[in-house]
Amino acid sequence: MPHVTGEDVGSTGVWSKFAALGCATNQVNTTNARNQNTSAGTIYMQGASDGEKGGTIFVKNQASYDTSNVATWIPAGSLGDAAADFKKSKLVVADRGVVAIGEDIRFASVAVAARSILDLHGQKVKTQVAWLGGDKLAPGTYTAANAAVSDFVPDSAGGGELVVSGQGTFILLQ
Repeated sequence: MPHVTGEDVGSTGVWSKFAALGCATNQVNTTNARNQNTSAGTIYMQGASDGEKGGTIFVKNQASYDTSNVATWIPAGSLGDAAADFKKSKLVVADRGVVAIGEDIRFASVAVAARSILDLHGQKVKTQVAWLGGDKLAPGTYTAANAAVSDFVPDSAGGGELVVSGQGTFILLQ
């Protein structure tokens, strides 16, 4: 996936300029290639203040295309990604993007927009905080059968969990 760095890459202004769309590269006619159901575009942005591997992974499709039958796999083993590389990263799935999880993984945060999907695919996804459709999810362990996540977090293989730990508690004992 493309790797963009800089002081301001996490700003709304930069993000709003990105439009990513997967396409079938075996199509000669570009109009037909654009209309193929392929996985959404993926961009990794890391600002100077994010620290190494602490950026944001955006899986964003053009909302007018239905890509519900294909997924962007994370981690992408063919690209040398390791699940441990994502523990400080933030995952954002938007505009009908579909992410499938290939192995147990941890993210700093997860956000899945309306009409977008995070398929657990039988794996465990751990995060401190999660937003689904703009609503913050309470800490807890969720399966795809749970009504709080069912519109956003299916599990095509069964047995997967979304574990939201919360952002921690500070207790001062004197």
